[in-house]
Amino acid sequence: MKPNISSEKIKRFINRPLIMIAGLFFISRLFYFYIGINFDAVSIRWFWQYIDPLLLKNNLLQSLYYLHSQPPFFNLFLGFVLKLFPGYEVAAFNIIYLIFGLILVLSVFILMIKLGISNRIAVLLTVLFTLSPSCILYENWLFYTYPIAVLLCLSALFLHRFLSKETKLDAFIFFSMLAIISLTRSMFHILWFVLCIIVLISFCRKKWKKILISAAIPFLLIFLCYAKNFYLFGGFSTSSWLGMNLSRITVSKLTRHERNLWVKEKKLSDISLIRPFSPVDSYQKYFKTRQKTQIPVLDQKVRSTGHTNYNNIIYIDISKKYLKDAVSVIKNRPRLYLGAIIGAYSNYFRPSSDYSFFHNNLTKIRRYDRLFNILFYGRYFNDTWKTLDKLGNKDYLRKFFNKGVFLILMFPFLIFYGIWQAAKSLKDKPTNLAFSLTILFLCANILFVTLLGNCLELAENHRFRFMIDPFYLILLGLFLTYRFKKRS
Repeated sequence: MKPNISSEKIKRFINRPLIMIAGLFFISRLFYFYIGINFDAVSIRWFWQYIDPLLLKNNLLQSLYYLHSQPPFFNLFLGFVLKLFPGYEVAAFNIIYLIFGLILVLSVFILMIKLGISNRIAVLLTVLFTLSPSCILYENWLFYTYPIAVLLCLSALFLHRFLSKETKLDAFIFFSMLAIISLTRSMFHILWFVLCIIVLISFCRKKWKKILISAAIPFLLIFLCYAKNFYLFGGFSTSSWLGMNLSRITVSKLTRHERNLWVKEKKLSDISLIRPFSPVDSYQKYFKTRQKTQIPVLDQKVRSTGHTNYNNIIYIDISKKYLKDAVSVIKNRPRLYLGAIIGAYSNYFRPSSDYSFFHNNLTKIRRYDRLFNILFYGRYFNDTWKTLDKLGNKDYLRKFFNKGVFLILMFPFLIFYGIWQAAKSLKDKPTNLAFSLTILFLCANILFVTLLGNCLELAENHRFRFMIDPFYLILLGLFLTYRFKKRS
């Protein structure tokens, strides 16, 4: 397949569908608002990833400078909104996320058209995504998952524009999007950014100067953040939580008896007996002599909202201890870690709407969500975790069909198909680099998020999959277009 579409054809097909999709977006959002879907901003009071709202309002720059638990950009965004719209923060977040939503669905559609996907299939899949329960629920929840999905789609769109038009502005916007992603979600490490530069230069050697110049400022911003954390806290990263996160998928899988035994045998430190992400006072015996820094965001045990401050400076050393224990478990019990990864993939293939934080909004569309999951995810049972636990190791078939069966089947196929189409296009003369490298970008990020995320997280794997769900959708559109063209 040679998805080579002229700009005139794109303009002819793109206008009316864009207006229709935008209109449907606003009508659907009014309907969801009418039935009681409200923007959920309660998370700003207690989510581990957030700085104390009082500090965001009154001490934003200092708090961001001494933030070690998370990349700074999302807290910067929260702080700006809290400062600019005092008393109307929820309404402001709601409007901003609605704008994010419109950008997301339009960018998905435009990207499909530019990649040669059939106009009808592009409209159908975009509408399906726009009306999906997951899209609605994440759009009405104050967290960085939805903005990251938007930024990833925009970055893919501007990558295609750069490779098509070869302008520095498009390249700069592409790398700026990557930088914002990296400074919002620690999973997208600086090495991920560098790898994008290397791959792009390797395929576009004649444009290497343009690529490096365009990437210079975005890279510098990321590097300065990493360098700042290394200078202040001794870690070249944007998050100090790696050890605590990894402990939840390793040490926490050991029984209490096993942990006690390993502590006696010096295979684990006694900190492994404490649940990761416990309150500050749970670790006081390890840091009795630590003096206060006089920096509120580092010294607070409890935020002004009454919830634990996980950016307290003691969590840096705590996480290092957990990391050492986690590595010990991986070395000594690799099968246990492998079993935990299998459990992570089991979570990964659940519908992304099946998430406890959505309870209030999900109850308003429960039946619709159930029907959507059956028809488009292939989740034929809707068992809760308690029900599954009662099944024990029995009834594997029921457990399998409690996941998104279509996701499980389509994931490897779509990745293989996307890479195959990109490789095939690279062999064509003339090579359509815009198509090939954009498809590789989609596939690479799906693999990156899937493989890395499921090695480090056990619980919310389906949540971070939502960030790349639009990429799955685009690859599906590519396949459907190819099949229909082949039949005709």
